[in-house]
Amino acid sequence: MNYKLRGNSEYDFVLQTYRKATVTEKDNLKQILNSSLDAYVDGIISIERRRLAIDKPAGAMVSDMNDIVRSGTQFYVNKINFEFPGFSDIIKNKIKQIKEAKLRKGLFNFSKKEAENRREARRMYGEKLIGELKTALHTELEQLVNTEMMVLSDQKEIADYPTEKTRHVLAVNAGYGGVYFSGGFNDLAYDSAPYVGLSFPLGKAALSKPFWRNTSISAGAFLNNFTDEFGNEVTGPIFGRPYYVGLGYRVFQFVRINAGATFLENSTNTTLDISNISVKPFVGVSAELNLWMGLGNGRPK
Repeated sequence: MNYKLRGNSEYDFVLQTYRKATVTEKDNLKQILNSSLDAYVDGIISIERRRLAIDKPAGAMVSDMNDIVRSGTQFYVNKINFEFPGFSDIIKNKIKQIKEAKLRKGLFNFSKKEAENRREARRMYGEKLIGELKTALHTELEQLVNTEMMVLSDQKEIADYPTEKTRHVLAVNAGYGGVYFSGGFNDLAYDSAPYVGLSFPLGKAALSKPFWRNTSISAGAFLNNFTDEFGNEVTGPIFGRPYYVGLGYRVFQFVRINAGATFLENSTNTTLDISNISVKPFVGVSAELNLWMGLGNGRPK
């Protein structure tokens, strides 16, 4: 079993036991499948006066017969993990050949008086084409049945089986970041301050690829207000401190690089004024600490 299970979840398990199929069982399986395919062909193809009528397109017929085989072998597997690939294009072309066949008078050397012989000849010719299709089906089926097949001998089901309880982790990061206000390389206006925040990983450690489990959405607040290029104090809306939302990526075990947007307000008034709110980019580096949160008998694993 190589399927990774999620903690704190419930799963349904189906445990199946297989044994080697006997020669008799394989012969019976082949006979049942061949009979089912023959019955299907006989039900779809009919011999009419001057042609062979087929009720379905060749592709639909092949799909139906594939389903017949897969349904008939649902209790069988083989040691080499060979799965029935479906009938080949040879079968599809054979069906098209039958569909295009014409039971014309010119195909048979009978006089007009020998109408009974002519009808019999047409019937035999139609049955010959249908027989060739059945033979081709049986031949391709041999590839599956002749493998070392295993048959289901026992099956047990376990419903709602719980997995081990895992810890709930809260990722807290504390670091230092800078906010860009304006300007270029020669007249860059920025300020910096320490910040704290929470990280929410985009993927579970055991279930995701490294990039996603190292990447997180981060949110938090700066501990100090900023000073802009004009010497004015810059705070944040509502809470009175600048706060940020961004993406973080863990480059080392405890070190995370964050980048995103900081929400600022250039006013010290207690009344929220939308015109005084601005959004500026920021970057920062932080140390991340995973705090386990649990109640009762739960313990981190």
